[in-house]
Amino acid sequence: MDGQQVQDAGIDLDWLTRKIEYRNFQECIHCGLCTASCPTYVETGNENDSPRGRIYLMRAVTDGRLGMGPHVRRHLELCLDCRACESACPSGVRYGTLIEPFKIALQKDAPAGAKASLLQRMILHHLFPYAGRVKTALAPARLFQKLGLLDLAEKSGMTRLLPPTLRRM
Repeated sequence: MDGQQVQDAGIDLDWLTRKIEYRNFQECIHCGLCTASCPTYVETGNENDSPRGRIYLMRAVTDGRLGMGPHVRRHLELCLDCRACESACPSGVRYGTLIEPFKIALQKDAPAGAKASLLQRMILHHLFPYAGRVKTALAPARLFQKLGLLDLAEKSGMTRLLPPTLRRM
């Protein structure tokens, strides 16, 4: 782009620059050790779906070199926010401090129907990050399985009452 600034980044850059310390982008040494621990990169093989690739994208948006178009949004939204990359990073990049403000900004700009529900946000931010809470939440499912009730539900046809996504599990 020869140093040209994007006129409309498609996202509230002022808000983002207040939430993200720019030096956090610079902590990444682009070694790629994070890629093997990133589930979306492992699945897609696309560099833009790796923590390193997303850091490049986020920095380019923050610098005004790249707009927040559908291509960039898709790569950022694919991040599971699992932070497996943080433990793999030799430089100690706190990836969550970079991606989370972007995800919040994307959510703010999302159409009403695309915004996460309160339940989804609670599960994402208050359940999944804590292994003990996940274990407790899944205890009824484990009991259901141990008692053989899952097989009974499948044989009786009760699983057909479940939504297709749950039925496949």
